[in-house]
Amino acid sequence: MNTHRAVARFLAKEEKKTELKSEKVELGAIQDLDKLNSKMEKSINAFKKAIEDTKKATQKAKAAMQKMMDNAEDDWDKQDKVFKTYDQFDDDYKKLTNEISRMAKDLGLDAKSVKQLQTAKKLYPQIDKLATKLDTEMGELLDYAAN
Repeated sequence: MNTHRAVARFLAKEEKKTELKSEKVELGAIQDLDKLNSKMEKSINAFKKAIEDTKKATQKAKAAMQKMMDNAEDDWDKQDKVFKTYDQFDDDYKKLTNEISRMAKDLGLDAKSVKQLQTAKKLYPQIDKLATKLDTEMGELLDYAAN
């Protein structure tokens, strides 16, 4: 019987050891899960901060784009007035140079002798070239604003 008791005691001790090992394994897994939970909470906070930072950056970008669009619109209005002036020059130039050239011919004069006509013929190509350049620049502004 002593043997039975000894065996029973031994088995009881082994059973307690098994229970303790099982509890240690469970406790280790729970500690690992606690660590994971802590990391996930930190990650959630990092995501929330990143979202807020991105919202702020987006708002700043939108405000800057709106300001740029407002400036572009103001510039467009100013340039449009210049173009209207050019359109008037274009019409008047063609009409007056043709008329004065015809009048000079009718009077038997060489059109080249009319100083104002020669000045107009020098000035008009400059205005035409500048109008083309302005048109190109305005087109680039519109393209940029559209994107």
